[in-house]
Amino acid sequence: MRIRLIKNPADHDFIFRLVKDEILPHATAVRRREVDMYWTRAHMRKRLRAGRTWVAVKQGRSVGLVHAVVQSQAVWVDLLAVLRSEQGSGIGEKLLKRVFQYASYKKQKTVQVAVDGGNTRAMRFYEKHGFRIVDYIPEWDVHVMRRS
Repeated sequence: MRIRLIKNPADHDFIFRLVKDEILPHATAVRRREVDMYWTRAHMRKRLRAGRTWVAVKQGRSVGLVHAVVQSQAVWVDLLAVLRSEQGSGIGEKLLKRVFQYASYKKQKTVQVAVDGGNTRAMRFYEKHGFRIVDYIPEWDVHVMRRS
């Protein structure tokens, strides 16, 4: 498996489908209505331009992605998802390590992520990698997690 920066329209198609299948279903009902309204291909392309995006490729097939943004003296994991069939195989960990490398390159000591309140699997994943819950935003039902 290798991890590379996004580079072609097929990557955008993969990212759009993966976010729709693996991230958006975890949004709460209130957030889901808002997310459905703005999560378009145009919005996604604009969002991806704001940071760095890597795709995990296994046997010629895209299997995961991570998108990171430098903001407010931290690197934020904006999106991280792995195909359901590949979850638990270490791909998410490798993608997250790429974000840690990026943070180091950008001279940032803090990496943060906002995890949907009902996504306990994601919260356990981040806790396993040194993140701790530092805030809760009730109007979005998200936990802000930080690793310093």
